Amino acid sequence: TSVHCHFCMPRFGLLARRVLLYPSLAGIAALGIDDYYNSHRIRRNMRALYTAMRITYEYKINWTPKNTPRENEQVHRRAAKLILDCCQKNGGLYVKFGQGIASMNHILPKPYREEFQVLHDKAPYVPFKDVRKIIIEDLKVDPNVIFSEFDETPVASASVAQVHRAKLHSGESVAVKVQKPYIAHQVPWDLACYRMLLHTFEWAFDLPLTWSTDFTERQMLTEVDFVSEAMNAQKTAQLLNNENYIFDYPNKLQRKTTPDKEAFYNQYIANEYLKNKVYVPRLYPQYCSQRIMTAEWCDGVKVNNIEQIKKKGYNFADIMHTVVSLFGYQIFVTGVVHCDPHPGNLLVRQKPNTSGKNNWELVFLDHGLYIEEPAVFRKQYSLFWTAMLLRDMDTLNAIGHEWGIRDIDFFASLQLIKPFSSTEGVIDTKTLSKHDVVAMQMAAKQRVQKVLGHTRTIPRHLVFVGRNMNIVRANNKDLGSAVNRVGILAEYAAKGSSLIAEKGAFYYYQYKLNMFGLSLYYTWKSYWKSFNDAMFGENSNVKSFEQDIEDQMQQFAKDLGLMVDETMFDA
Repeated sequence: TSVHCHFCMPRFGLLARRVLLYPSLAGIAALGIDDYYNSHRIRRNMRALYTAMRITYEYKINWTPKNTPRENEQVHRRAAKLILDCCQKNGGLYVKFGQGIASMNHILPKPYREEFQVLHDKAPYVPFKDVRKIIIEDLKVDPNVIFSEFDETPVASASVAQVHRAKLHSGESVAVKVQKPYIAHQVPWDLACYRMLLHTFEWAFDLPLTWSTDFTERQMLTEVDFVSEAMNAQKTAQLLNNENYIFDYPNKLQRKTTPDKEAFYNQYIANEYLKNKVYVPRLYPQYCSQRIMTAEWCDGVKVNNIEQIKKKGYNFADIMHTVVSLFGYQIFVTGVVHCDPHPGNLLVRQKPNTSGKNNWELVFLDHGLYIEEPAVFRKQYSLFWTAMLLRDMDTLNAIGHEWGIRDIDFFASLQLIKPFSSTEGVIDTKTLSKHDVVAMQMAAKQRVQKVLGHTRTIPRHLVFVGRNMNIVRANNKDLGSAVNRVGILAEYAAKGSSLIAEKGAFYYYQYKLNMFGLSLYYTWKSYWKSFNDAMFGENSNVKSFEQDIEDQMQQFAKDLGLMVDETMFDA
């Protein structure tokens, strides 16, 4: 036996080395080929799947209701760091996913907000040689043929693209948006991995997460297609300029044998106020492709740059009235909705060839992430908003039933970003113990499951409409609650619904009375805050209109078992 083992051991060692060596070499070769030809797709997906497994382990094994708050916070911290590391290393759409997580800091634990702040910083940019290569591949000419000047250092860089300032040979200054290399190759793999991760988390945490996946993926694909972005920009410009861009809305006022579309457009869609206040930069279609978009260069200051707006003498309330009106008009009237209205996409500038502090206009940028609401949904959502302000529970329940929404109070509160209750019930959360809080968090999970009980019928467009409204609300807060946001949106909802006209005169006066009460409260709140600020300065404890709503929503969130902090709506 000893002789047999003596001769077998070298052969066994050689076999073991081969078993370990060949797969290792094959794996290294596969990764090398992936890095060179496939834009790191395998490596990035492996990293994402590993991160998902680690997160599942943290929350299924390490997080328990029996832990101390500090122990569970450490679990959140480790999970947040894992996700952040994956997003930063993978780049591309993963940065967008990470920014999406950062924008949900009103419902996620505090460690997520703290860790994900870095994703709002400027993304790294690619060198000019890569930009030049893309221009030559897509436009079939060297940049020098098109541009007399081209700034090789981008003025802005995001996860998917970067923007360069240039000048055409005709002398016009332009902004050239160029997609980063490999993005188009990575996106299908990224989205497939995204779908897999959602299915994993849905199984692990027993929450409906995949119900909007198909719709979200389609919207993300259009965002990396600059031809689609150019079409969105052109469509929005046409609507704002009152050009003949007509939709067939299922509106009772249209139900005639031969509907007068022009009269309908002039009455319901045309908006002279926005036509004179909002500007979409002109495109240069001959210099656009799926990876390149060339548009008129427009200087301006971000809509939340308080110092610069004050310096120019512009009125904050006028600016925010235009911003909120713009998105109320899109959501409730036209149905063509910009879903990324952060301050970088809304610039304020002096109208060309004018003077005076009232001759400003809003420059409307970055039309990549859009939805077009189906006419039925747009009408229903307008009805829903109007009915919320009138506490018309019959209409709310009817629409909720059609959408498969089982908890109307909860869902209505999410739409208004303001507590809504048909019963006015309130829970005293100040006396809750740690175990009570955990129990309420479990109840909150059940309430979310109830709201999303029939996911097949829930309109997917709500995901992006909600994103729009949350960012617009944050913009208004940045300018000190400059306008009555809810009131302005409600006016556009009434215009888009025709519910008031259908219900008759009593309904009309009831609606107007509610709107008057809301406007009166906002005006009183604004003047009272201004008076206290003037009298007591930094020692004033009077809060703004939007801050009041925040306090109400914090209380509402606590009633649901969601422990939030003072930055819940900063996203």
